[in-house]
Amino acid sequence: MRWLTSHGNRFTIVDKVIEDYKVDIVAYDSKADKQVGFEVEVKHKYPFSDAESFKFETVSFLGRKKKYGDFWYVIVCGETEALLLAHSFEIYKEEYREIKTIVTTERKGLDEFYRVPKSKCIFYANPRTQNK
Repeated sequence: MRWLTSHGNRFTIVDKVIEDYKVDIVAYDSKADKQVGFEVEVKHKYPFSDAESFKFETVSFLGRKKKYGDFWYVIVCGETEALLLAHSFEIYKEEYREIKTIVTTERKGLDEFYRVPKSKCIFYANPRTQNK
């Protein structure tokens, strides 16, 4: 949320009165004159601060989030607090779709993923941590 509110007066966070099990954050975008959704995940174990330091050529996005429609998918690096963003219209294309069998202690079954080239994503380094 700090990233949203650091963009001058462009974004205003819209308070959710009750949990609606939709996107994590809704903000009013004064530039676009509409509400914008943000789905946020924090990832650990693979630190990155920009596209160059992101160790994979593609970024994996969960297919089950597609139901939210028009939104920004945000991945926060747990170690550096850098952000990786992609818009749902860019992510959920058939050419990026993969079905994988998942077997973990928590779940088993098929899962849909979208592997998007990192060149299609936007990276923001955290200015407080990028020179450490």
